[in-house]
Amino acid sequence: KYCCSNRPELCFGKFDVGAVGVRAIVRWAVFWYFFVEFFTVFNLYMTNKVIGIESGFTSSIVEIPYLEKYGVAAGDEVIFKDSEGKEEYGLVKYVDRDSSSEDKILFTSKILRKATANDIQKVDSHIDGAKVAMRKCKELIQQSGLDMNVFRAGFSLDGTRVFFIF
Repeated sequence: KYCCSNRPELCFGKFDVGAVGVRAIVRWAVFWYFFVEFFTVFNLYMTNKVIGIESGFTSSIVEIPYLEKYGVAAGDEVIFKDSEGKEEYGLVKYVDRDSSSEDKILFTSKILRKATANDIQKVDSHIDGAKVAMRKCKELIQQSGLDMNVFRAGFSLDGTRVFFIF
């Protein structure tokens, strides 16, 4: 007797879908979805809680907004998106810490996953290539007569970029 619709399949006890309308319920659900998504993203920009990741490529600390869903702890090896949108390997240094500077936070970066054995094998395979690249770089420095010291060379996770610290 609760159904005020001529379509009994839309009546569910005291909640009468026919009275409200299926389209209205869908609109309400879509509204709430975008409302929650907006405030999740908005909250990322308002908070200074970050995860610090030491990039295996650049050896610098990358700070990304902290989200509990990442489920990482200090010492975990992770794959994350860098500022250019490429996948990189890194080591989590700290979690849920206040950022020292909002300018250092990479809001476009995110943790994609914890590093798998395959990812770690890729990183290890790049170590030999980095040694060769460093030797070649030192040779070119000597040939050019430049006054500089190269301390470290590293490859990106996909092996397409090399980074020198001098």
